[in-house]
Amino acid sequence: MSYWYCPNCKIELDGCRVTYEEKCEYCGSDVLSVPETILQEELDELIKAKADGRLKILPAKPGDIIYRPEALQYCWVVIRAEIYEDEILFIDDSDNIFSFDDIGKTVFLTREAAEKALGVGE
Repeated sequence: MSYWYCPNCKIELDGCRVTYEEKCEYCGSDVLSVPETILQEELDELIKAKADGRLKILPAKPGDIIYRPEALQYCWVVIRAEIYEDEILFIDDSDNIFSFDDIGKTVFLTREAAEKALGVGE
């Protein structure tokens, strides 16, 4: 289950008050569909962190599979993400460490992207 939330009006909206374009009927702002497990205070904190430049959406999470072009026959699973000296680092199940900036360059989230980087099938 989820509810609709307007980050501009800062209110939970009745689903009937959301237009087909997923906009708030009161102010016209884009609204969010929020899982009920997230409290409004947490959502307000996330919105403030985004506005302050403190929020970064990670492209991978624990359990995601990653690929390295030099060894396509192998894949690794992301175990954790850590912040070290203001840099986001990911550690996989083989204790390989890669940074946020490595994704799409030396580490890929799909086998197809890794193969493309190697020029396989061209």
